[in-house]
Amino acid sequence: MDDAELMRRMQLSVSTDDWLSLYKEVFKEEPQLSGENWGDFPIEKVIDALAFKRPIREKPMPDSRVA
Repeated sequence: MDDAELMRRMQLSVSTDDWLSLYKEVFKEEPQLSGENWGDFPIEKVIDALAFKRPIREKPMPDSRVA
């Protein structure tokens, strides 16, 4: 997908499902969110990853930790 198509698709994305679907299409994987960061909503990280063309690479939170 070229830059123009990505921008067009981002402009058309309105729901969380739209953003996640676009992320999967661009990066060929699910976003790897750890759940540790309380500052951003996870969808904001997905949007940022698409805008900057960098996949999310967070380590999963250990089962022993409670968020």
